[in-house]
Amino acid sequence: GSLRIQHCATPDKNAITHRWEWVHKPDGTRQQVVDDPRWKYDPRLRPYYQAAAQAKAATWTETGVNWANQPATAGAAATTSSGTGWRQWNVSDQVTSAYAAGAHHGFLVRDAAEGNDHEQQFRSREHSNDRPQLVLTFAPAPAPVTVPPDSTAPETSVVSGPASGTTSASASVVFTSDDPAAAYSCALDGAAFTPCTSPVAYAGLGVGSHQVAVRATDAAGNTDPTPAVHEWSVSAPPACATTTVTVPSVADTWVLQSSPSANHGADAVAKVDSKSGSGNARALFRFDLPAAPAGCAITGAQLRLFAGSATTGRTLQALRASASWSEMSASWGTQPTTTGPAATTASGAGWRQWTVTSQVQAMSTGANHGFLIRDASENSGGREQQFHTREKAPDNAPQLVITYG
Repeated sequence: GSLRIQHCATPDKNAITHRWEWVHKPDGTRQQVVDDPRWKYDPRLRPYYQAAAQAKAATWTETGVNWANQPATAGAAATTSSGTGWRQWNVSDQVTSAYAAGAHHGFLVRDAAEGNDHEQQFRSREHSNDRPQLVLTFAPAPAPVTVPPDSTAPETSVVSGPASGTTSASASVVFTSDDPAAAYSCALDGAAFTPCTSPVAYAGLGVGSHQVAVRATDAAGNTDPTPAVHEWSVSAPPACATTTVTVPSVADTWVLQSSPSANHGADAVAKVDSKSGSGNARALFRFDLPAAPAGCAITGAQLRLFAGSATTGRTLQALRASASWSEMSASWGTQPTTTGPAATTASGAGWRQWTVTSQVQAMSTGANHGFLIRDASENSGGREQQFHTREKAPDNAPQLVITYG
């Protein structure tokens, strides 16, 4: 679209009903064509300047608009050079936007650099000829593009799954499809399909054959008619032959209440004492647990410590440590906390033995921080026990005897 306005210039901004024409000479000067003594030549006018036309963004009325309530504009300005006769702006973008918005508030024409005393006058629709024009060019609209509906289903594939013959009762199946945005549903052993994501996990599977079917569905609702399938079998674990394993300690030390920051990790004996006046002593022992034989579980565990010196008549407790500790830095002030019930045995010389089955079972499935040994009734009158540590090996070093079945 082009905006065309017939231009006439006058130095008198109030005399808009009169036409003032000029002839522009090659030397850059101009000459008045219609001489009227009421108007004088205005040297501030210039033969050329840049005018801008911008689309209006608000309504206005021809008889009500003034400088104060002039409407705002929107979008970029179309420009043309000043001069007499028809002036033309290419306003294709503004008109196209007006059609798209369903609202057209016309144009505002202004000097691109206001404040410089340069005046132009254009004929309005009230003039008898050369009235303002908006020249529109129409062309056939492009034919609509018809996109055929998506009727192609995605192709699903299984990436990985459990191997046949596994003894694991759990399974994890990884899958994908040729549509990155597809949703999935899975079915185990012929059950109904339910939504799933990759990898899908199953637990508590019995001995025998198993099958997972997976199908993808795209955004158009097309579902893979041939789900991807992974098949495997779970075998019964081998029968467990009862086995007993004896493991040595990997860390041991003792701590003394009266010396709360002292460490005794290098000592060949670990003391346990019940003594008033902050004289209590406790011992710490830790063992690495071996892997259970195939198909086996821990059915028994005995903690065995050799007492080279003992006070009889005492009950000694073995408690599961619930926090980490270091053989060469543990002290009374940093000794680990304990958890669960205590295993007990009577004091005496030679091998002392605690049944610690539940503690070792918990260590095998959780954190293994070893044992804390203490007198069941501390703060007595001095009841000391001395146990060999691993530094005493091979002379009756600490043992943990584990039975698998």
